[in-house]
Amino acid sequence: MTRVYLDYNATTSLAPEGLDAMLPILRGGGGNASSIHSFGIEARLQLERARRSIERSLDAPRDSLVFTSGGSESNVLALFGVLDALPRTGAPHHVVSSPIEHKAVIDALRQRSDIELTLVSPDLWGRILPDALRSELRPNTALVSIMLANNEVGAISPIWELVSATRELAPAAHFHCDAVQGAGRIRVSCEELSADTFAFAAHKFHGPKGTGALVVRPGTRLARQIPGGGQERGLRAGTENVAGAVGMAAALALAIPRVAAEGARLAGMRERLWDALSGTSGIVRNSAPEDCLPGTLHVSLRGAEGRALVRELDEVGFAVSAGSACTSEGEALSHVLAGLYPDDKPRARGGVRISFGLGTSQEDLNRFAEAFVGIAEKVNATS
Repeated sequence: MTRVYLDYNATTSLAPEGLDAMLPILRGGGGNASSIHSFGIEARLQLERARRSIERSLDAPRDSLVFTSGGSESNVLALFGVLDALPRTGAPHHVVSSPIEHKAVIDALRQRSDIELTLVSPDLWGRILPDALRSELRPNTALVSIMLANNEVGAISPIWELVSATRELAPAAHFHCDAVQGAGRIRVSCEELSADTFAFAAHKFHGPKGTGALVVRPGTRLARQIPGGGQERGLRAGTENVAGAVGMAAALALAIPRVAAEGARLAGMRERLWDALSGTSGIVRNSAPEDCLPGTLHVSLRGAEGRALVRELDEVGFAVSAGSACTSEGEALSHVLAGLYPDDKPRARGGVRISFGLGTSQEDLNRFAEAFVGIAEKVNATS
């Protein structure tokens, strides 16, 4: 049986060019980038070359990038870093986010007892729109956190417009953007989007797992979350992962030039896949035809349970997801679908995310459509 991987939003394979860039460092051992001898100096040079490369790829200011262990740490460093740097007034700080953010964001904010959290309702496709945000902002709002692209349904929110609304109505607020699903898939310019911080993860664009970055706009005050040494301008202690940084830079440099062409290819495949599924009773679309990640199609099968569908599809050779890979095994219902369809439990319960990319062919999706339609017809026959 030929197996087909359709879970690119969870992770991607390491690009051969990224591996090639990393191997000399991994094999040679190398020095600690904080050491002042020749081995350490060479490691520092490699680290800083990777930093410059990533900043150019993301159109980020020079010296704005902090290396982390991945998207979750980048998000928490931004959110907690901002909150912990605020003056302690005794009153809770007002924070605005959305109920469909990644768990790394929404769970982190919900555990803070020193904030008043307001959640902006998304539209039916999962986008956060400016008018919805405007209605929740206050002059004293301290922090806004909205993701660029949703990791489950793929909805792309207009970050520049959201930042502009925040600057107008809550000028002192820090705007954080979880851009993990966007980089390498759609055009991402930190300069144009103009948020204060952006989170990224290398493994979403064929870089190494365990490596991420936080772009911090110059002048932003953050309190570090990992105490220890003074690495990463004092914002993230710990010996830097030079090999990971180099692999991340190489993978992103490869991904950026092909964003437009690959995005058009994947969007066409996404719409053809939906055409093949849409004629079957019980299948509904949860991903927008526009303002959506090109390689993401999220659908629901009424009368089915998402996790059961994932297992059944895996048995016939297709790897898909019922939600975020970071969702715990005990959670039967995706918090994103629950947030989007609170009054339509069958739709929320039967969700499946199909995410594809560089290694996916039209034939792969044709075969998947045939298998999924067959499963749907069996479900319909027994409902």
